[in-house]
This record gives sequence, structure tokens and C-alpha cells, in this order.
Amino acid sequence: MESGKVRSSNFELLRIAAMLMIVMFHIFLHWPKAQLTDMNSIDFFGNGLFNRPEFYPQLWLIHAAMPLGPVGNGLFMMLSGYFLASRERIDLARVSQKILMQLFFATVLLVIASALFDSLYNQDTGIYLALIVSGEFNNGWWFIGYYFVVIVIAALFLNKFLAGLEEKQYFTFLITLLAFVQFSWSGRLLDGLASELRTAGIGVFFYALGGFLHKYQPFKEIKPRSLLFVIALVNLFHLLSSYNVTRGNIESFVRNGGNGDFVQFIGELGNFDILVVILVVCLFEIFRRIRIPHSRIINFLGSSTFMIYLIHENAFFWSLYNIRDCITLLYDQPFLLLLEILKWTLLDFLLGVSAYTIFGILLRAVRLRRKRAARLLEPMGKGRIELEIASAQKAEDRESL
Repeated sequence: MESGKVRSSNFELLRIAAMLMIVMFHIFLHWPKAQLTDMNSIDFFGNGLFNRPEFYPQLWLIHAAMPLGPVGNGLFMMLSGYFLASRERIDLARVSQKILMQLFFATVLLVIASALFDSLYNQDTGIYLALIVSGEFNNGWWFIGYYFVVIVIAALFLNKFLAGLEEKQYFTFLITLLAFVQFSWSGRLLDGLASELRTAGIGVFFYALGGFLHKYQPFKEIKPRSLLFVIALVNLFHLLSSYNVTRGNIESFVRNGGNGDFVQFIGELGNFDILVVILVVCLFEIFRRIRIPHSRIINFLGSSTFMIYLIHENAFFWSLYNIRDCITLLYDQPFLLLLEILKWTLLDFLLGVSAYTIFGILLRAVRLRRKRAARLLEPMGKGRIELEIASAQKAEDRESL
């Protein structure tokens, strides 16, 4: 939501990378992960290939994808803070208008598209598509509210508060807030005060951290290869942790008698997970140092990411993924499943860019008509004013007589 005047192509490239991560995460989440753990889906496709108490190497693929979504969310928050935290004023009306217009357009488009696609789809397969209704405008897309709450907090008082802090005070605020959302008891306390308040807390942290990085650049001496090493190490640690979780579930299943099907558990990372925080900071620092020429194409794709999010993350697209059995492919040829997911990721991205392009054309057409109408009405307005002035002058002349 930053102004076009401050857009830098390296940060727009980061915005694109973050959205690709989010799209891929959602496809993993609503396709292989859903089919792997949903017994109704397993019964329908007859693909219970992983329903034995064993650790299957193929499942590394799904475990590895789980940090992608939370990391992408954190990057978007940090990008906003990087550009907005130093501002004295944030135009909430402008931010709200941008979000509402794209949200309304995406909802209308998805309602129409899902109905048309359903009318052409062969329902004899026994698989039904989830069609979008108008209520999606109010009840879908959780990230919108998350982002908006943080921006409102920033506009009302956070920016002013951060502007009054010295570097040491700023760091103290950040590390204290991070500790508060990381510790289990204080985190539960936040969620006890208000549902999802802990998530809002990490959003404020990422926003404020973006402003801190912009102002003080505390990691400027760390070399990019060191950041890449940390990223690799954190992901390996995440995979090892996932293995431990699976082994614990297997042991519990066996101790309880081992009756029935064993359902694999794929753990997701919270937006406040410390591994997510480390990955967000490292990726942000790597892209911050990239020096690329100003690119209108990159900047346009970066500006379309919000629409991409709206277009791909909904029940209609989830049902499209699940038309096909992916568990058998994961079991026999996991690399081919990865290629399928990459294909869907690019397709969703391009559909979102196309929707944003149409939205931009319609918006420009509406604005052009408004300008033309204003120009047509302007002479009439001037004539009315001149007539009123002349009438007032005549009344004064009569009074003087």
C-alpha cells in the first residue's frame, strides 16, 4: 500500500517472492496436506497409502512447505513498516479505499467465475466445487483484517511512539514485544484478552522491526552468505522437529493399541513462531541489499500481489485442487507432484495478475468518466455562479435606488 513514488524494484521483487511463497503454501495446505489427513478424502479416492504408523521420506516435501505462508505474511508486514513507520501521517481513508475496492472486485469476479465454471464442470465424478457467495466479502481472507489492524494501530499512535524513541529504546521495545508474544504464558494471556491478539502482536513487531531496519540497519555488516547459511540451518531444524513430532505420534499410536488407520500429522508454524521470525529477517535483509534497475514490470507485478492473494485463497480454488488425487502421486513420484504444485502456483499468480489488470482498466475508465463529467459540468457551474452574482448586483442596485 505504499505510494508509487517510493517503490523500489528490489522490494517489489521481495513482495512477489513473498506472494509466491504464500500461494505455494496454500496449495500444499489445501491439497496434499488436506488429502493426507482427511479420512473422507482418503475413503473417496482410496489412497490411504500413508495411513500406517511409519515415517515416510516423501512427507518431507509437505513438512518443508509449512513455513512458507507465515514467512510470507511476516515479509509483507515488514515491508509496510519499512516504508510507513517513519511517516508522520498514514492516510487511512486511502488505504481503506484501496482494500475495499479490490476486495469488492475480487468477490464479484469469484462469484461469477465459480458459477460459470460449475455450469461447465462434469459433476458425474461425484466431486462438487465450492461456489463463492457474496458473504466472502465479509467473512473471507483473514490476512486483510490482520494487516488493517496493524496499519490502524500504526496510524493512531505507533508511528508517533516509534518516532520518539532513541535506538536503544527502540531495540528494547522490539525485544520486549518479541518476548511477550514468544513466551507461552504471556502469549496465551494475549489470546485470552482477545482472540488472535497474539497474532496482532507479532504483526506490530514485524511492522516496527521494518521501521527499525530502515532507520538503523543493524545487520549491515552480516554477509549475505551468512544469511543464506542461517536460512538453510533453520529449515533443517524445522524438518528435524517435524520428524520428532511424527515419531512421537507413532509411539503414542502404538502405545494406545494401534487400532484403526494412522493419520499423519503435518504441523503448521504460527505467525509468531521464532523460526518464522528468523527466516523473515534473513530473507528481508538479502532482498534489501539487491541492486537492480528500476523495472516497471516488477513494480506492476508487486502492486498486483494483494489481488493475487484474493483470487487464489478461497474455497473455490481449494475444491479445484482436490478434483485430482495427489496422494498416489506423492507416494509414487513426489517430484512430479512438486512440478504440479509449481504449475498451480504460477497459474494462480497469473490469474491474479490478470484480475488486477482488468481491475486497473475498469478503475481508469471510471476515473476518466468522472473527469469528463466534471469538465462538462464546470462551465455550467461557472455560468450559474455568474448568474447569481449578476442577480445579487441587480438587487443591490435596486436597494440603492
